Amino acid sequence: MLQSSLTDDAIIDRINKVTNLGNELDWNSRTKLALRLMELIDNHAVRTKGKISPRTVKALRDEAWLPLNEMLHQPSECWDSRPADSPLCDMVLTILPIELRSRELRNLLGWNHVPFRVLRSQLEAVTEPSRNPGADVDADPDADIEADPNADANADADAEEPSIAKTSNKVKEILVALASCYQEDKCTEGGLVELAKTLGEVEWVPVSGSRLRLARRSTLEPIELGVRFSQVSSSLLAAKGVKKLLKSMGITERPRVTELQVALHSIEDELSQETDTESKDSIIRDSIRIAEEICRNSDEGFDRSTLLVPTAKRELVNSRVVIFNDAGFDFPQLEEGLYFSHELMSAASAKVLGLQSYRALQLDQLGEDAYGFYLGEDITTRIRGVLADYDIKYSINEWIANAHDAGASCLKLLVDEASFEGPQILGDELHFKVSPALIVYNDATFQEEDFQGIGNIGKGGKGDKSNTIGRFGLGALTYYHFTETLLRFPLRTAAQASKSEISKKEVTIHKLSALLADFYEHSRRSLLFTSLHEISAHQRDSPEIEPSQIWSITADPATEDQSNDNGDSFVATLINVDTEAPDGDTSQQQWLVSRSSAFHDLIDTWHIDPSLIERYRLANRTLDCGLAFEMSAQEFIETSKLFATLPLPVPISLPVHVHATWILAQDRRSIRADASIQGSDPPPDAEFNRYIMQNSIPHLYIKSLSFINEHYPEVIHLFWPKRLGSDTDETVTDALYRTRWRVKEPAFALRMRQESETS
Repeated sequence: MLQSSLTDDAIIDRINKVTNLGNELDWNSRTKLALRLMELIDNHAVRTKGKISPRTVKALRDEAWLPLNEMLHQPSECWDSRPADSPLCDMVLTILPIELRSRELRNLLGWNHVPFRVLRSQLEAVTEPSRNPGADVDADPDADIEADPNADANADADAEEPSIAKTSNKVKEILVALASCYQEDKCTEGGLVELAKTLGEVEWVPVSGSRLRLARRSTLEPIELGVRFSQVSSSLLAAKGVKKLLKSMGITERPRVTELQVALHSIEDELSQETDTESKDSIIRDSIRIAEEICRNSDEGFDRSTLLVPTAKRELVNSRVVIFNDAGFDFPQLEEGLYFSHELMSAASAKVLGLQSYRALQLDQLGEDAYGFYLGEDITTRIRGVLADYDIKYSINEWIANAHDAGASCLKLLVDEASFEGPQILGDELHFKVSPALIVYNDATFQEEDFQGIGNIGKGGKGDKSNTIGRFGLGALTYYHFTETLLRFPLRTAAQASKSEISKKEVTIHKLSALLADFYEHSRRSLLFTSLHEISAHQRDSPEIEPSQIWSITADPATEDQSNDNGDSFVATLINVDTEAPDGDTSQQQWLVSRSSAFHDLIDTWHIDPSLIERYRLANRTLDCGLAFEMSAQEFIETSKLFATLPLPVPISLPVHVHATWILAQDRRSIRADASIQGSDPPPDAEFNRYIMQNSIPHLYIKSLSFINEHYPEVIHLFWPKRLGSDTDETVTDALYRTRWRVKEPAFALRMRQESETS
């Protein structure tokens, strides 16, 4: 009868009956009446496709007519029991024991999508630290149960994992719903920031293993930093819009440097309380990974005065009293108060962390006698020393250098997981497994002198070739970062590492793949000043299938101009560089590369120190300089790099990359120039580099700007150097604006004077 007479008056009459607490209805009857009314309205809405009068809608939405838990609720304080929505609101809203069928009625009641305010409250409730996620809400507290004295621990252990996983899954569902809200502009970034602030030190981020983490200890990228940091659950990240949501809530791609330093301080406390040797070793390994992560993110800047560094004594101490041991495996004696860094700490990391080098200190004390330091060394000791100087992540540079020096046009790297064995391997182990391996290919021909060069440790086979990158016979030794063999690169296994006299570090496929992925960015600039036209990385799983490409960089050069003036050559080459990144994205850049060499008269006039020619193999005293201008740039370039044919990790504030035949520091990652700028009596090698900065580079810069002004005047404003940046930048810029070389083109001379006045 009620259903046939479901008029506005009938509905409102029954709502009034439910809400009239003065009548004879008990709470049970009141609840049944309200739920029956909701069911009838739902059926009516399904039949009429939601045709309900505004008067009735107002009563349904505004009145507190839903009696549950002996309270009356408005629809905004409730939700129906639709399964998809319950995990999003069941802890902050009253859930009705009924699921609506009418989409129109859901919409009228505001139950179509769980709103942001409810999702926020639900997330806060689910992750509330004081709440016991494993509590049984249906259990009878007065039940008479005989206690088992051994049951508590077992029950806790059995219940903990499922309850944690259940909570993690619930949080995932809430975050996916929040991501949908954010995408549909139903919440603001400011609201998400405020939510993250409210959560604060609550573990609310789902990570692998169905657990929850603090936001500051969670990352969007995969990381290997032990138990102190975790990547956000991959299944959660795969959901639409979640990555953008988490970024807005403060989750970063990788850990912040400040948080990494906090983690090191907490590890210091753990080590002070830990007595088990194996546990200490595990904690120290975590600290090394964290220290290396700090190096990776060093662009953020960090406070070295409070930085803790793992030591060889399995302790964490302040970096100011830590010395990097580059003298081999045996630790020399240090004065009291100083510590050697842990043996697993790389040379590159030590440099970024600002650690002092033991060998550098010793060589400085030896002075000129230091150049005979290695005479009579055991070969494995020598290789270990070189590996300490050349970090594994820079090893691929050596293959580019070798390919360039050999005149090759391409370099291809293959991560080979194909498994096979064979007796063709040279050495004691005739049946040596050759997988997994790294295969390096270039299209040049191996000559007799190349074999001889490999055999001459510290001498090499290119000493008389000043136009080559490698002339000292040391670069090839970096191959031992990966392998125990020479001509092929099967990766060093854990078993080999344990017995090796060269390196104790295992190289896995995962580590090799990560190295190649990181090297992609470096390789994008490696074609500018080399003979190579292609660098690419590939991978294969078996010998039966074709290798798949990981990434590639190709260059298409076209010589624009050549000239020769009194022995000073000038060559301008336009290069189109095409890249395909590991994620499949493609891009193209256009570069103008200018080169200049010779300057014999200038060198003779300057009277180069003869000792440099022998010491640094400057056989024919030819200086080679180059500049790379990004013609496809849309705005002024604030930061570029120094090159020694290949990029160096030395940023400069000039708008162009600068290459020259520098004299490099011992690590081959920087140039010897600082002493020239900061000291009153610079050594000859630093003064040699300073000469290039003050004379050769400015001379080429002016020629290049003149060429661009003539052929590409619309972009020349991008390449005027500013008087700012490092000492190196200022040395080049000041010399350029003070140069006395005559500028032949009147228009260009006027432009140069104008720029000099405004810079």
